[in-house]
Amino acid sequence: MIKTTARDHPAPNPAFLKTSGGMFHDCASHDIDVQRWIAQEDPVSLYATGSCFSKEIEAVGIGDWDTVTISLKYPSGKLGLVDVSRHATYGYGILDPSP
Repeated sequence: MIKTTARDHPAPNPAFLKTSGGMFHDCASHDIDVQRWIAQEDPVSLYATGSCFSKEIEAVGIGDWDTVTISLKYPSGKLGLVDVSRHATYGYGILDPSP
């Protein structure tokens, strides 16, 4: 089982969302590439689903999602799970290197 998780923080601005190609293109594609590299093979099937919980992203009007899961199956029988969201309510821990 290969599991990857990715979060955006903060969520992208509406101008970027309109040109990003959508959640699968600008976020999930990276996780799929990592999974293919780890598995050393291409998936033979996948199932993807998504939801949009953000009123701001919904208001952009492009029909995009902010939370997505993707299940993948590889020829060897390996399984993959991608979990991607534009929300990281916990934020990111950024250390300030200044004294």
